[in-house]
Amino acid sequence: MNSSGNLVLTVRKNAVDTSLILTIPASSSIAVYSTTGTISYSAGDTFSIKVQNNNTSITSIGGISWLFEAT
Repeated sequence: MNSSGNLVLTVRKNAVDTSLILTIPASSSIAVYSTTGTISYSAGDTFSIKVQNNNTSITSIGGISWLFEAT
């Protein structure tokens, strides 16, 4: 990314933002995990990720990788 804005990814549960947020700062390709915590899911709950591109000069994202651990 260049210096014009951050890329912000928010974990969502049942279409509602949670407090788990990843921010990829401008001029970086490494995410910064901004909060600690867990989210509990039950059968029927939905999981999604909201991506907010605050970088006005980038219109697409090459790829995003996630690793989840079920406990």
